[in-house]
Amino acid sequence: TFDSLTDNYSYEQVASDPNLYLGCWVSWSGRVTNAVQQGQSYKCDLLVGYEDMKRVEGIAPLSFDEAPSPPIEGERPVKVLAKIGIDDGKLSLEGRSVYQPVRKE
Repeated sequence: TFDSLTDNYSYEQVASDPNLYLGCWVSWSGRVTNAVQQGQSYKCDLLVGYEDMKRVEGIAPLSFDEAPSPPIEGERPVKVLAKIGIDDGKLSLEGRSVYQPVRKE
């Protein structure tokens, strides 16, 4: 869970050598883009560090076996708990949980 994660590696650390962090869990924030839901699965790109829309630390493909409910809103910041993986030799994330603050009206 977000609460029990003790070591949170930065995007920069992981991107420098993804194989070293294979299978580790991270909690990263940012915004999602290129979201696609196919059946029960959900895929998107996480723009890491872009929650304030000032600077993108990096882009990580993020997938969920079961689409988050309620759905992730791309125009608002999000925080994800995900396991680091490698897909086609590149860093990828396997999502476990999502936190997105309730919209203020």
